[in-house]
Amino acid sequence: MRVLLSIFFSVFILFGNVYAAECVATTKIDNLCVTVPEIKSYYKQYKQQKLAAVGKGNWYFTLADLIEATKDLTFEKILAHEAEKSGVEKTPYFKRYKKDIENEYKEIDNYVNGLLKAKRIKKEEAEKLRKKLKRAVYVRYLKKAYLNMELADYLKVTSDDINNFMEAHKGEYGFKKDPNRPKMKVISKVELVKLIRQEKRTRVAQEFAASLWKRYGVKLNEKLLEKLDKELDK
Repeated sequence: MRVLLSIFFSVFILFGNVYAAECVATTKIDNLCVTVPEIKSYYKQYKQQKLAAVGKGNWYFTLADLIEATKDLTFEKILAHEAEKSGVEKTPYFKRYKKDIENEYKEIDNYVNGLLKAKRIKKEEAEKLRKKLKRAVYVRYLKKAYLNMELADYLKVTSDDINNFMEAHKGEYGFKKDPNRPKMKVISKVELVKLIRQEKRTRVAQEFAASLWKRYGVKLNEKLLEKLDKELDK
């Protein structure tokens, strides 16, 4: 695999202009490329999720949506690449998902075996599908573990965090009932820590994503995206 990747990147560098035309997004670091087939497949899912959220007939897709989907997919590719380079699969952050991964693998096996039994797919196609689905599961947990590892130090909740939160939400939350504040929600310290960590995670994850995006020097192929948008709009 390392040899093949080395050959691929060598060719990419030598004939960069030719291959760049086939990428809707590229990165300066490690020459990552989001291909047309990849974004077409991802954009189809993007549209389905958007319509499921707003309802059919309530959204008109434009080039802005295609660009947004391209950015999302590019970041997911960067994140997967970083996770694979990090060696996180050897850490407890990834190993804790062992049972979850095994369970999802079993579901995939049952699904693919069902297709084979019903003769809806040939054996060779079934093995490719099985491998593809399991790879997707593996990468999903790899990215999750990598984020947990990278953000761990930032998600620690200190006594100062608790005091600051309680001061900022004075009258909204409390550790015991207050007759002067009947609408105040009584919350345990465990619940409070979870709430603070959730707020921290959202903020820190956004900051981490922005820094990763900037570091990789992402460049969108706007002309190709415009052409693709017109093609998909037919």
